[in-house]
Amino acid sequence: MKDLFYTLTLCLLVQLGTFGQSPMAFNYQGVARDNDGNVYANRAISLEISLHRNFEDGPVDFQEEH
Repeated sequence: MKDLFYTLTLCLLVQLGTFGQSPMAFNYQGVARDNDGNVYANRAISLEISLHRNFEDGPVDFQEEH
């Protein structure tokens, strides 16, 4: 009975550690607009996304271009 209790406790503790992990990816979507607020429809645009650490001018942790 003690072995079962220890095994279940260990499994529970291992599972709790996985809930705090960040996902490997995230989804995002947006709408490209011109200066007047009109939607860019059927146009090719380039987009660069940067994630900065702690503040706007902080070091870039992740960057990608599309």
